[in-house]
Amino acid sequence: MAGIFTERDVLRKLALSKLDPERTPVRDLMTTPVEMATQVTGAGEAMATMVERHFRHLPVVDGDGKLLGILSIAIC
Repeated sequence: MAGIFTERDVLRKLALSKLDPERTPVRDLMTTPVEMATQVTGAGEAMATMVERHFRHLPVVDGDGKLLGILSIAIC
């Protein structure tokens, strides 16, 4: 996975920098490197990672790195 691009990236990196969205590649805005969970990551561990690191999204991959899904939470 090359990176993750979320609404937070749009708000923080694109809007605040006043870059031209028509000319700015996603690769320049996406978050890298991406922290990922696996099929054996426990729910508590995944939640702790997301809360401690202020991640709203955590990709879940299999043993080959294939994306299986994305965990998502709202942080208040």
